[in-house]
Amino acid sequence: MLKKSVALILLIFLMFFPVLPAPAADDIEQGISTIQEIMEYIDENYITPTDINSLTQNAIEGIIDSLNDPYTEYLSPDTLEEFSSSLENQFTGIGVELEISPPYPIIKKVIEDSPAQEAGLKKDDLIITINGMDIAKQPLWDAVGKIRGPEGTFVNLGIRRSGESDFNVNIERASISGPTCDWEVLSGNTGYISVRTFSSRTAEEFNTALSQLKEKEVNGLVLDLRSNPGGYLQAAVDLADNFLPDKSLVVTTFYRDGHKDKYYTSGDNEKLDLPVVILVNEYTASASEILAGAIRDYEKASLAGVRTYGKGVIQEVIPLQNGGALKITVAEYHTPDGYSIDKKGLIPDRLVSTPELQLAAALRMLNSSGKQEVTLDLKEESMSVNKEITGVYLEPLTDGGRDYLPLRLVLEAFGYSVEYQASNESLLVKNGKNNMVLPLKNGGNTLINNVQVNLDGAILIREGRTYLNIEILKTLNIKVFKNGTEIILEED
Repeated sequence: MLKKSVALILLIFLMFFPVLPAPAADDIEQGISTIQEIMEYIDENYITPTDINSLTQNAIEGIIDSLNDPYTEYLSPDTLEEFSSSLENQFTGIGVELEISPPYPIIKKVIEDSPAQEAGLKKDDLIITINGMDIAKQPLWDAVGKIRGPEGTFVNLGIRRSGESDFNVNIERASISGPTCDWEVLSGNTGYISVRTFSSRTAEEFNTALSQLKEKEVNGLVLDLRSNPGGYLQAAVDLADNFLPDKSLVVTTFYRDGHKDKYYTSGDNEKLDLPVVILVNEYTASASEILAGAIRDYEKASLAGVRTYGKGVIQEVIPLQNGGALKITVAEYHTPDGYSIDKKGLIPDRLVSTPELQLAAALRMLNSSGKQEVTLDLKEESMSVNKEITGVYLEPLTDGGRDYLPLRLVLEAFGYSVEYQASNESLLVKNGKNNMVLPLKNGGNTLINNVQVNLDGAILIREGRTYLNIEILKTLNIKVFKNGTEIILEED
């Protein structure tokens, strides 16, 4: 990870290399001399003229590729600027956050004081054209790439807004410094903070968000670290100070010479005395895993989602004379309990594979009182959990006179984890009260709470999707009834 102080990085760099053992220094000098000699011969004698910059770039890439480390890389001056901007959530564009709402991107947020806000764009606007071209069914990142561009240039967007005729806006692109934290109050008076990256601004933004939620007297917190790739290690330590006791160990880093660094909370922040659930996914990495792992080790939060990325190593960025930098892996880290995350990740306490149900699961973990209700609206083709639309839906099926519901969606909505067991080709379904083993092939035994159940057609597989016989739900004390075009499921 980047150190906050470039001077410190340079100091480490300058202090380290002069004390190399003599044989190692000689080997490096010989290697440099050989590479230089080969490049000079190629430049002077190769049958066709060569590009010395291309040769240099390829030589650097060859050296780094030989390390077989996906995190060590050479950053050219331009790439370094992009890397630094991504850490700080800075980009050139119009200032909107998009999601796909088939077939078009939908604006989920308009950044304050951005060109998009000045142009009058609003949340839930659909972007249907970019510079006159229809973008229906295009990948989201293709649309994002077309909207972004050099500062001072213009992009023309076709907008579809509910209750109005389609219209066009011409927006000048600008440099945007987007927030690294977002917050809001969700149903059940639950606080929610999403941390996108760990930048130099994140700790301050997080403290501001937390103060706002405390003023609103929320009764719990969802900390969303999904798709957060990491950032500054110190920023993660600073955030941990809001959750852990004073002077608590957050992370230990291990270097190849046996040296260890231990990072502790400062004790500067007021501690949050609320139940916390942290959302994680397969793209939660590095500093995000440090924070999530530390808070859970102290039993200050539970994790929900899927196994994290598993990036348990730390990089330093060392400036080079050409304006670029070398991003190099220098250490491994362990959580306070001594767990190494590298290549293993963090396993959530509550496995929720369906992204659209992860937030609903976190809310349920924080507010377990009351009955859970799931509604499938056949007319609107939507699924809601406790009246909240989830954004995911699969059509129920009927086969051989039996009714089936989408297995994973329904069971995860009711707090069950669903895991495939390769050993016996079955699904293991469990929560704190019940467990089931559902065979995926004919002839297997259906087990509910370790008791064999004779039920033909327990599951149905269609087009790679698995559906559950409604009769199974009844054995789990889940009532099923219909109301017009709605199928309503409710805990008994």
